[in-house]
Amino acid sequence: MKFLPTSKRHQNNKKGGMLLLVLVIFGMSLILISSALTITIASRSRYYVDAELSQERLTLISAAETVIDAIENQEITDKMIQGAVNSTLTIRGANTTSPSASAGATSGLNIAPGLAGSTQSSTTCEVSKVDGSEDLYLDFHTIIDVTTLDGNSENLRVRLKYTPPAPTPEICTNMVTTGEDGVMNNSPKLFVNDPRSFTVFHGTANVSNESASSFQNRVVYTGIVKGGQGALYYNDIIFYGPNAGYDIQSTGNGLEIRGNHSFYFLGVPYEGVSGVQHVLRKADGSNATNESGLNMKAHSAYFYNADITINAYTMGNGYCTYMVADSGSNIKINRNWGGNVIINDGATVSANGNTVIQRSALAAGSVEEAEYNNLKFTGADYMANNGEIMKAAGRQVPTSEEMEAYRVSGGEQLASGGYGGAVVTKDGGKNYRMSGTYSTGVMKIDLSKGDCTITMTGNTTFHDFYIQVSNEFDNELKIVLNKGVNFVMDDQCGFVYMGRTCGIVSTQHVSEDWHQAEHQAAVKAVSGTKPAAYILGMGQNFVSAARACVVDAYICLGGRGADASTLELKDNVNFYGRFEAVKVLQGSSDNLNMAYCPGPNDGDTGPKPLTSCYSAEDYQFYYN
Repeated sequence: MKFLPTSKRHQNNKKGGMLLLVLVIFGMSLILISSALTITIASRSRYYVDAELSQERLTLISAAETVIDAIENQEITDKMIQGAVNSTLTIRGANTTSPSASAGATSGLNIAPGLAGSTQSSTTCEVSKVDGSEDLYLDFHTIIDVTTLDGNSENLRVRLKYTPPAPTPEICTNMVTTGEDGVMNNSPKLFVNDPRSFTVFHGTANVSNESASSFQNRVVYTGIVKGGQGALYYNDIIFYGPNAGYDIQSTGNGLEIRGNHSFYFLGVPYEGVSGVQHVLRKADGSNATNESGLNMKAHSAYFYNADITINAYTMGNGYCTYMVADSGSNIKINRNWGGNVIINDGATVSANGNTVIQRSALAAGSVEEAEYNNLKFTGADYMANNGEIMKAAGRQVPTSEEMEAYRVSGGEQLASGGYGGAVVTKDGGKNYRMSGTYSTGVMKIDLSKGDCTITMTGNTTFHDFYIQVSNEFDNELKIVLNKGVNFVMDDQCGFVYMGRTCGIVSTQHVSEDWHQAEHQAAVKAVSGTKPAAYILGMGQNFVSAARACVVDAYICLGGRGADASTLELKDNVNFYGRFEAVKVLQGSSDNLNMAYCPGPNDGDTGPKPLTSCYSAEDYQFYYN
């Protein structure tokens, strides 16, 4: 079959259709490509913005956690954060950088998204106080807007709950603090063998029958002291405050200071007590002259706002060769014996037959001027506001209410009874409870895992039983006696038997395998070290230890008045530490030897761990 030829016109129409189809396809392609590019750009922008938002949240949370952690660990102290109230803190990273920046030692340290501190990237913290509260708000704000497409910031508000610190009373700031105003107290037989720190007696201190007492540190009396039967002082005696004085009706040989030391009669006011100090008193505390003639012997004496009338040999006949009568004082010596040099510096002085020199008439470079300068300077130092003597004299035995700060609830009950020589090991970082009689055993407590508190909930007795403490450099063992609880350490054998003893010992002062020979000098105190434990009484407590017991502890038996506690460390008990209690009983023989022991807060050269009063209580994210 013969095909007919196609016309030329028909062929042209076919070519035009193809061209049109191509143009349509090309147009559609452009539309699709443009749409794809638009979608891609939009998706990329959303991705970048989402990335910015995610980085903002991460930076915000990280910054907040870092700041809160720094506050809780006191890298940012409470004082610092309180000082920032109503201000804005900028939390900065390093400066911004670029990939093309030249290499250097700090390259790579500058990349900190959200912490650069620029207008596009920054994190800030606003500190404000919660209305009607000591709590604080920390408002954290982070913005990262490199794309310029997101001008909003991520925000987090944290509420810091303020919990005031518990008022924990200081413990044992003096080597010895005993007595209270208006209470008669017998002095224990003390041998304090180091000049550091102070021995402080409040109330009426009876040292009249202490034939062997010896003090190498300074002794402070805030009440009346009865004359001692041979008690020896090798340092200054300070009569502090208007209530202080010397009972001239005492029996005994009086007060004697050996060496180049002095009496200081300081009628300075304290704790609401004011007035002139009357040096000489009767047994009932009323003012007196020295008609009984008891001696007060020292190299010299200093008077400030003090009154004394001498009729006999109390401080005359050269017993106090040099005296300085300072402001407010009234000195009368009615016996014409000579031998005293009195330097008058604004006082009223009448001294028959003795040498009286006005301060203005002292010869330059003379012995009298040197004595005056020494007494005047030392007296001023002793009266300095918030000075060491003021602090020592002001230290009172804590009240029962103050001691409540040491109360701990709960804890594992430690079984009482006979231990048969067994060794029981307990970890620090936990609390325990004791009550009853514990005999013939050893309880070892390792404090490397944290502080430990043993609460004695009822009367507790140790019979040839002791607590051995290790790693007390790291943490503390506190033995807390509930109110009215007694703690008696009783070495029944009177010496170490089969390696046993009684009390509280420290591995830093005695060895792990110590025996009788070591026990005879059981407490081998190293200068500057601290005792193994604290014994803390809540009031109405009685604590006792006698010969052959070892007590390596700070002892603070709280309570005054009806709540007063009693401490008995007698008959040459092996004691290392400091103690304070209103009532102190003396033993029938031997002194209580007291080697120097630093105070609980003395000698801490390293940084002390701090605890913040703030804790994160609540947080909330929000958007602007």
